[in-house]
Amino acid sequence: MSDVLREIAALKRRVARLEAQDKFEFEPWTGWTPELYGTTTAGTITYSTQIGFYLLLDAVVFVYGLLSVSTIPVAPTGNLRIRTLPYAAVNAQPLSYSGRSNLSAGYTYFQCRTGTGLTDVILQQAGDDLNQAFPAANLNTSFDIQFTGFYRIT
Repeated sequence: MSDVLREIAALKRRVARLEAQDKFEFEPWTGWTPELYGTTTAGTITYSTQIGFYLLLDAVVFVYGLLSVSTIPVAPTGNLRIRTLPYAAVNAQPLSYSGRSNLSAGYTYFQCRTGTGLTDVILQQAGDDLNQAFPAANLNTSFDIQFTGFYRIT
């Protein structure tokens, strides 16, 4: 059984148990404001689109975000990340994404994930046996990303 299926099965058992105890925690879809930043120098970035929503279902947060860069008045440096998820993740969890990014030479695809104990989305570029943080220097005004997924918080 895959990790995702195990997580879903565990979540179903926990929801049933909490419903029986009348201790189920739920927050309906709520807006939040994701933003890109550099890990060394945050930079200043403006967006043509900047949208985020999350739903809390007991110990699992479902997230959706869409960022489209319009201008970069102050360039970020270090590695590029998205902040601030509504809750810190209890473990690293991949998120689905789509979008346009400027990959470094030798890298063929882009990925994103949560980090253990973090409220950031970690952006990475990868390729044949290569995987590294996405450099903030690769950010440009054609960068956009749409991401969605879920992660555990307890």
